[in-house]
Amino acid sequence: MARKGHDVALTWRYSLSAEEQTKSQTYFLVKWTKFNPSSSAYDLVALRSKQTGMPPSYSEQDPRIVVDRATGTSFSSLQINDVRIDDERIYKIEISVEFPGTVIAADHEANLTVSGKTNLIKKKGKMNNLYYCSF
Repeated sequence: MARKGHDVALTWRYSLSAEEQTKSQTYFLVKWTKFNPSSSAYDLVALRSKQTGMPPSYSEQDPRIVVDRATGTSFSSLQINDVRIDDERIYKIEISVEFPGTVIAADHEANLTVSGKTNLIKKKGKMNNLYYCSF
């Protein structure tokens, strides 16, 4: 659940087998997509990839979307800033540990619901508009 105009962090937790953990040291790809009701397909939202000998690379398809740079091999997080009603969709994460990304180690979906209300939560005297959702 997110509020329109606020930020939301979608976090997926997963576990890799011992073999998948070993493979992830050589190649690791996290792909975030969201369901497009017009095409009945999933559209790319963001990517995080890591290959041996190279720094991690990140690709976000919308400037309001930020991939958590601390993403590890047990969780992945995607932040949507300034949530809009049209962000309300099913989001999917796929984790691949073998090039070219054909072996899926994890595949999870989450449904983001957006509320039109714009009330802020007051916490310890400060206004806090970051909502955290864990799936």
